[in-house]
Amino acid sequence: MYDKKMKKTWSDSGILVQSDGKWYTSGWLSRKSGSIRDERITISGNMWKVPDKTMSPVSNILLRLFQMTLGRSSTVSLWMKERLRDVLITKTKPSDIRYNRMIIFNEKSGELMKIMDSVESPGKSIASIAIFAKDTHIYVPSSRYYVDMKDAPVQKYFVQPVDRVDIEWSINSESGVRFRIQQ
Repeated sequence: MYDKKMKKTWSDSGILVQSDGKWYTSGWLSRKSGSIRDERITISGNMWKVPDKTMSPVSNILLRLFQMTLGRSSTVSLWMKERLRDVLITKTKPSDIRYNRMIIFNEKSGELMKIMDSVESPGKSIASIAIFAKDTHIYVPSSRYYVDMKDAPVQKYFVQPVDRVDIEWSINSESGVRFRIQQ
């Protein structure tokens, strides 16, 4: 979003949660439920696990050997490329962690927008949450890796994992961004 008064761009790539040592994101292209009414946008869905599989040096050597032998066949190499893409990058499943995001536009209050996020886990497993990141985990299928998050202006770590986190944040033309996190 671009603020003409401040001549500043605000961006957010969704919610990022660490649970049981794994990362989950709301910024996955998948089916979500949402609605638009008046000055409100509401969206909710399941968080998706960020794949973190990397090939070991031995697996890499075996892959190179395969490419120099059977991989010379275009049919076989295309088939193998699809399998590796599925295993290493794109095959992931939704988690049991649910999120809800409501975006409210209300210029009368002096706020460009107000965002209310809530994340809920079936058990006390949420160890960390990050929002308002310029980018999160973006996959590049042909390169076999994810680009990790650069800067998360707001990241909260919990000493004891929690089962629910509510975050309210707003963007104001004069004072910038304000955050309030409740667990």
